[in-house]
Amino acid sequence: MRYKSVIGCGSAYIIEDNTEKTNALNIITLKYLGRRYTYKSSDLNRTAVIKIVIEEASTKISGY
Repeated sequence: MRYKSVIGCGSAYIIEDNTEKTNALNIITLKYLGRRYTYKSSDLNRTAVIKIVIEEASTKISGY
């Protein structure tokens, strides 16, 4: 059997600041869409962005 797995522990925080939300969303859009966006304040106020701080992580790989 071949598999790869990751297990982690950490803390999750809801980002309230719209500037921090924009920065986080732009990291994602740059990676997957190749460009940044301009977000309306009203859209950001309705969008939840969760920051996860990883405190521990372990990996397992078998069969590769």
